[in-house]
Amino acid sequence: MRWIESKCKWCLCLTLVLVSFIFMLKYAPTPYGFMLLVLFIILIVLTLRSKSTKNKALIYNASIFILALFLAETYFAGWYGNIFLNKDNNNRICKTKNISTCSKGKYNIRDEIRGYSANPGSSIASKLINFKDEIIYDVVYNIDNHGLRATPDNDNPAAKTALFFGGSFTFGAGVNDNETVPYAFQKNSQSRYKAYNFGFHGYGPHQMLRIINAGLIEDVLIEKKPTVAIYQAILEHIERSSGGYPYCLWDINGPKYILNDNSEIEYSGKFINQIFFQRIFTQLNKSYLMRKILKFLYKRNRDDINLFVAIIEKSRDLLLKNFGTDFIVVLWHDEDFGEDFDYVLSELKKNMIKVITTDDIFGKNKGTISKHQIHQCEKHPSSEANKNIALYLLDYLKKNN
Repeated sequence: MRWIESKCKWCLCLTLVLVSFIFMLKYAPTPYGFMLLVLFIILIVLTLRSKSTKNKALIYNASIFILALFLAETYFAGWYGNIFLNKDNNNRICKTKNISTCSKGKYNIRDEIRGYSANPGSSIASKLINFKDEIIYDVVYNIDNHGLRATPDNDNPAAKTALFFGGSFTFGAGVNDNETVPYAFQKNSQSRYKAYNFGFHGYGPHQMLRIINAGLIEDVLIEKKPTVAIYQAILEHIERSSGGYPYCLWDINGPKYILNDNSEIEYSGKFINQIFFQRIFTQLNKSYLMRKILKFLYKRNRDDINLFVAIIEKSRDLLLKNFGTDFIVVLWHDEDFGEDFDYVLSELKKNMIKVITTDDIFGKNKGTISKHQIHQCEKHPSSEANKNIALYLLDYLKKNN
């Protein structure tokens, strides 16, 4: 009976620990820090209770290892700002929460062409608040029947067609429909253009290429031919097109392209295509220490950059071949881009791709993301920045066509 009673106690304790770990993963600001602390305390108690010298030494050494992991986790988490929450530092100030509600249930849905897309025909109310419950933005995203962000109607039968590709910068995260680049472009063109917004959160050039390859443009435009296509790029798109961290967390079903032995772009299916692995990666990503490890394992290299440039080049070539479309890249600059920015810019120009940098638009050293973001805690471009980009593009096209 004592043996059964002892086993029941251990099972109960183990259940309580597992339940507490699940609770921490969901609600704790630094879940792995708290979990490691609990595990360290348990091991210390077991060390003190153990009667075997050999087991005592083994458990004690394990507790030291767990303590080391705990210290590393809390160090990378920002110590007091994230664990004890008694410092009003910038990291804590910019600890934000997004509250979104979709008129059709799920906001993101699986899409066999793009990997995922906005729910067609839906309306999404999106609010971003900081830890003080101060509103950073409160906007609505309206999605058309093709899963594209809404742009104005245009009744002009002679209107030219403009396609916009990219991620959340193109989609217009944090701004209303009438404040995105495609919307401002069409509105300020005086009905000379009809704009289509193919951008979405987390997209990269691989989604653009797959949209072109799979015939989605023809499905959306029907019999129209696009006059111009504009891809708005940031350097983080390099990791997206190569399936690097942290984009492997959500783009597992995204289209994967590789450079074959002849240095030609080749479609090779999906990145992972397993929801199980996505869930594991998502939970592991809650560890600040694991984020450092994953960033090291998925560190950007020249092969990733060359793939990024090659995907853009292939997109340009297909648009020109299929529709005779003019193609322009808008490349965002930032303070910490360093030599990668210079290399990408030189490679794009070397491949005869038309490139406009944000320094061209806003002035030298004034085109950085930080100078045009919505808020200090929200790096997406403001409505004013989007309008200026749209006006510059219209002026550029007028002068060069």
